Amino acid sequence: MSNLTGIHGEKTALSFLLALQTERFGQFSLVCNSAASITQPYFSEYDLSRDPEQPQQTISFMPQQSRKTILADASERELTSFTLASGEADWGPLTLYGLMRNGDIYAFAPYMPVRAYDIPLCASGPSLTPSTSAIPASYIWSLKHFVSEKLEAAGRRPGFAGLYEQQLRFVQALESQLPANKAVTGSQPVAITCPQLTKLAVARQGPFLLQPEPLEMEDGSTDAVDLAYVQVKAAGGELGVVLVSFQNGKIDVLLDLSKAEALWEHGQAPQASDATLTVFESIDLGICDALRNAQCKDVVEATSRNWPVFQVDPVYSDTVYVAHAFGVHCLWLRGWVSTLLGALTSAGAKEPLTESLATNVVCMLDTTGQDKTYVL
Repeated sequence: MSNLTGIHGEKTALSFLLALQTERFGQFSLVCNSAASITQPYFSEYDLSRDPEQPQQTISFMPQQSRKTILADASERELTSFTLASGEADWGPLTLYGLMRNGDIYAFAPYMPVRAYDIPLCASGPSLTPSTSAIPASYIWSLKHFVSEKLEAAGRRPGFAGLYEQQLRFVQALESQLPANKAVTGSQPVAITCPQLTKLAVARQGPFLLQPEPLEMEDGSTDAVDLAYVQVKAAGGELGVVLVSFQNGKIDVLLDLSKAEALWEHGQAPQASDATLTVFESIDLGICDALRNAQCKDVVEATSRNWPVFQVDPVYSDTVYVAHAFGVHCLWLRGWVSTLLGALTSAGAKEPLTESLATNVVCMLDTTGQDKTYVL
């Protein structure tokens, strides 16, 4: 699981996860008292230092109930994992992604904990109390510049001015909570609360359109399990990569080329249903073939108890580990990210990219067949 990420371990209608955040809120925070849970189809945020029983906020990944949603397939209503995106001067760090059991991906932006904190700079470096998280002031100022530029260009995009004005009001409300002097000093963090500027709720964006359609792998159980967002830096820039795991060992690698923006219900364009992710590849970890080679009598049953979860390497963000019931795989992304970014940023490059690009996949541990409850 990556950063603020959750996943349930039982295929039930009311599965629950308590995910203690001991290191980070997304790409920024040092959090020691925050927790998150999934109670279908809700994402709930807790502050363990205040009230471990009642959530600070709850987000529904399903629309208000109607006849259509009641009759919808159960896999469309079951939230299995969540994660925060990343970014430097965009809405990425304030975007919460959720994965449904059928593979649908949704997003909410802006998302913030009920209480967050800015890192004040002092002579000895950043100073944080044990129960705080951090959103650097530099990010808020960069986001304000990003939104201001979009607002200035909104005249060329009819219907977008209202959206960017609302976004700018939100960022200005964040900025107003920072000390007036940008050369912040002191040892205590500055409290940042999520602005409530409008009665409009943050819009649920999605389900994301995946283009082109991912490779279908019908072998074994096809339920989606875990979701991770990786910001890979390489020569030529950086690229947001979304990873989705499935019980049968399939991994979808998606590119976040047009990042989600802050969006409120009944607001201005773009529509929440216009969200898109670009499919780069679908990886087969070979779990189903390995089970058959180990004389497994029921591959579907065996994989239905498999929960592949992601763990981003704490040092190398381009390296992601996938731990599952039958071993551990390592995904190395930098190779193709560097080549792809180079092709996208090369000045005057008009020739199509002919080099075959793929994630380097290495099996680090194979336990297939060692647990007879899966094989026999």
